[in-house]
Amino acid sequence: MKTFNRLTYHDRVLIETRYCVDGKSMRSIALELGRLTSSISREIAGKPRKGMGRYRANVAERKSEANRHKQGRKPKSMNVSLLEYIVQKLKLGWSPEQISIRLPIDYPEDTDMRISYEAIYQYVYAQIHRGGHGYVKTDCEDLRIYLPRRHKRRQAKGFRKTQKLERRSILPSIDDRPEVVLTRSRIGDWEDDFLVSSLSKVCVKSTNERMSEIVFFGRTRDGTASAGDLVLFAKLGQIPTQYRKTLTRTILGNVVAMRIAMGC
Repeated sequence: MKTFNRLTYHDRVLIETRYCVDGKSMRSIALELGRLTSSISREIAGKPRKGMGRYRANVAERKSEANRHKQGRKPKSMNVSLLEYIVQKLKLGWSPEQISIRLPIDYPEDTDMRISYEAIYQYVYAQIHRGGHGYVKTDCEDLRIYLPRRHKRRQAKGFRKTQKLERRSILPSIDDRPEVVLTRSRIGDWEDDFLVSSLSKVCVKSTNERMSEIVFFGRTRDGTASAGDLVLFAKLGQIPTQYRKTLTRTILGNVVAMRIAMGC
């Protein structure tokens, strides 16, 4: 893991000497300090070597000390009313996205009642040691059970993107779907999805026909793909073959389209 070490006053003095007196390039200064060239470039910030406004180590150090309190990521501070609203809605089964969207509607004049859904997720997992990898902190509440997916730990950044890339080699993309499907000019193009709840493992499989807007619903024993496919086969198996042409489905955020020809 890479670590970030801030420039010291000694580093800034050396930069001033090499840059303003010796006329060295930023690349050579970076090599001498063992830093990235971009770090030296940001520190100098386009200041001239000589004359008015040139780079000065003491001025840069004072500016850095004055801005030190702004450095680092700080969690969003939430007032009591906002926190109570978030916890209440989570326990009612609302997702962080729904809460974030609803706040400006319920509190149009109160700008303090605003928060992004990402900040809500961060707050939920901040109640657990090591971001969900440990136990609940003292005087905190485990709110993970109220999240839509109820993950014990937060997925690493880019994890879902990786999942999409893995599926792309096996499942056809929606971009490959016949253009006639977009026109809704024929019967036989279907879409399916899962209706899930944070209060139960039982899910509902929905299957709708794009042109006629006929919708079939089927209850599944769980939210697995295999259980959903059983419901899908049972519902579409009752439809004549000529009215089963394509199927568009969403799998963990990855939209795929496939030709269907089920003999059931």
